[in-house]
Amino acid sequence: MIIIASPNVASNKKGFQTQYSIVVTEYPLNDQCDDSIILTDISAESGFTIGATAQRSLCSTSLSTGPMVYYSISSPTPATLQISCTADFNTELHLFPDCSMDSCLAYIPTGCQGNPSVDIPAGDLILAVSGSNFSDGSFFDLAISLYFNDMCETAEELFPFVEVTGTTVNSRSSWSDLISCGTPLVDSPVVFYTYTTIYDRGDLTISTCSEETTTDTFINIFAGNCNNLNCLSENDNSCGLNAKATLDAENRLPIETTIIIAVHSPNNNEISNFSIIVEETEIIYPENGNCQAAKEIFNQVLEIGSSVNSETLRFMLPNCPSQDFSGNNSPVVFYFYDTQFNYGELVVDTCSLQKFDTVISLFVSDCSECIASNDNVCGTSSLISLPYPLRQLKGTTITIAVHGIDSDSDGGSFALHVQEIGHVEPSNINCHNAIELHEGITQGTTLGSPFLSTQIPICGTNDENFGSPSVFYNYISTQENSVIRFDTCFGGSFDSYLRVYSGDCDEMECIAFNDNSCGLLSSVEISGFPIGSHFLIVVSAPEFSAGNFVLRASEELICDPDGPKYECGTSKTLVTNQIRDGVQFVVLEDLDLGFCYDEEGCSCDIQREESKGDLIEVGDELVSGVYEVYTIAVNDLGFSSDECSFRVNVENQCNPDGPQLRVPDKTVVLSTRSSCTFEGQKCAIMPAVFLGTCSDYEGCTCEVNQVDGPQAGALLIP
Repeated sequence: MIIIASPNVASNKKGFQTQYSIVVTEYPLNDQCDDSIILTDISAESGFTIGATAQRSLCSTSLSTGPMVYYSISSPTPATLQISCTADFNTELHLFPDCSMDSCLAYIPTGCQGNPSVDIPAGDLILAVSGSNFSDGSFFDLAISLYFNDMCETAEELFPFVEVTGTTVNSRSSWSDLISCGTPLVDSPVVFYTYTTIYDRGDLTISTCSEETTTDTFINIFAGNCNNLNCLSENDNSCGLNAKATLDAENRLPIETTIIIAVHSPNNNEISNFSIIVEETEIIYPENGNCQAAKEIFNQVLEIGSSVNSETLRFMLPNCPSQDFSGNNSPVVFYFYDTQFNYGELVVDTCSLQKFDTVISLFVSDCSECIASNDNVCGTSSLISLPYPLRQLKGTTITIAVHGIDSDSDGGSFALHVQEIGHVEPSNINCHNAIELHEGITQGTTLGSPFLSTQIPICGTNDENFGSPSVFYNYISTQENSVIRFDTCFGGSFDSYLRVYSGDCDEMECIAFNDNSCGLLSSVEISGFPIGSHFLIVVSAPEFSAGNFVLRASEELICDPDGPKYECGTSKTLVTNQIRDGVQFVVLEDLDLGFCYDEEGCSCDIQREESKGDLIEVGDELVSGVYEVYTIAVNDLGFSSDECSFRVNVENQCNPDGPQLRVPDKTVVLSTRSSCTFEGQKCAIMPAVFLGTCSDYEGCTCEVNQVDGPQAGALLIP
């Protein structure tokens, strides 16, 4: 006990008179930290600081306060502490983690003014009430309220299969402040919980269905954080007026994912008292439940699998060319197969085990584009045999998705089998590796070639949409201007197509093509090329197909190597028909050298041998004589015939020595007449006489003319 004396001083003329008011009181029972009084959020305390020891507080910047008393507070989780107090003196509030008071959690210099609040951590704390200086101290009333999870930031953590009671009483948050998961928001108090998943995509259920729940509850489940909530699920009235929220397969969460749970009433301004529990069970997921985790499968090896609990549903993948899966909720598992052959025959099936109705979808590489699908080829199981246009190059990854039909949402077990039949890659699959051809027969195949005919320059119709496997051959001509033939007419297992190019591999130029010259087989013929010409022969098909073939190369000369057949010109005789300066001549109007012929397609001509004979030409003026003409016939390849010769004889029309003259042998005797006188003498008159005859070459005429002597009628004297 302590006695407090308060002097009442008054002055008078005689001096001072002092009166005392004495109040008997006790020391505060909690003026030492170790004697702190426990405060709860459902109790209120009246206290005083009179008689308490003044303390120095680390919370005060002045390090000095008035008399101080202590209270202990315990919070199971981080919470908001709201203090309600009234006092008849200037108070200060101090919050310490423990009685050592060597650190300060909060300092409220205004004390009881305005019912202050502060966020506190979980655990035991010390709340100290003091005067603002050494002289302040008197009576006060004190009460606290703890708000544990009424704010998202102070959400209470839940643990699997641990039931926790809760209430929205005194909550400062409203459902109307949150985002909607689909249900219209109302102004009802809400509290928050967090839960961290313990399994990878486990089966998660959050429920208020306990008998401890006495009011209507509604549950929202969010991902994200308090500043960015993302609704995953909501529920109301799954069990009477209470809620059971679950995550569907699409929203199942990875391990150690923290979710935020909001509990409230679905009704405006209605509080909820409830019990909440989280139940999470592990789900065994297929390891190949997404495309990126596809499991490798091997040729002709049976793979047992299951699509149950896969994280991927068929509608999440692209549709296939012949099938729409947009409404298919069946779980999918993935496999991948790397093709071992070029354009090999590929069959994928689930026919070995028929435990549930399977569907197969095939993708190339990733799952961005489906190339084929199948259902129910073998009972309720499936089989896909890829046609030629969908067959792939060696080393192509085929992704196989196995799932159920539209009405199946559970999945099931199956046996997956891949069979690929193919052929070894030929050595001549491109221009640079072309096989050298020689005359004769070569066996070949396009099976296993990765090179498609659409990859080479157009040659012929060449209008394939996809192209066909192709192989290459090289041929060098061995003869000048020969006929070269390439064909597959000896045999083949498919519809073959031949293309022939000139030029090198970088500049291929089409010179011939053929399809179906001999049934479904082909033949091409080229000619007119010099010896040593290079040709590239490509064997393929008019549309995507492949097979074995026999390729024949042949080369034949067009012209006879012994030279053409030659009918030589015949000798002839010409007679001169003109004369100039006493020289007879004839103009050569034609010179028939004869004619020649060779094999079909080979021409020939007749040439004069300039080194021999007489080089007479048409138009020449030929005099009498013998002219020798020598010729040969030469074909297109330069092969010549035997030498041919004939003569042109030129004869004079008339004898250059003149005609032969025949004159009479009898002498002409004349007698004078008396009736004839000449120069005083008797004379005779010369009569006309026969001068004789002449003859010359056949065809040449002549006449006898008198060139001397008396003429007929001349007067002659003895």
